[in-house]
Amino acid sequence: MAIGLVEYTVLKNKMLQPGKFEYALRENKEDGELVMGILADAQGKTNPLHAARNVEMKVDGGQIVAINLDGDCVIRK
Repeated sequence: MAIGLVEYTVLKNKMLQPGKFEYALRENKEDGELVMGILADAQGKTNPLHAARNVEMKVDGGQIVAINLDGDCVIRK
């Protein structure tokens, strides 16, 4: 299944409300684009990507809809 994952470096994050986080991401390629992505419906107040630096994600319309971290993939339906 091709879902269009792109490898990003997580630059900054901010909790918008419990369970909703905003991330500043940069594509891991030469002249990579800076992208803002929102991850909604996370559990509690803990940043789910707190220890992650490089993550494969799909960002669609400013929303993070898929994450692949060390081979564990989560896709939002």
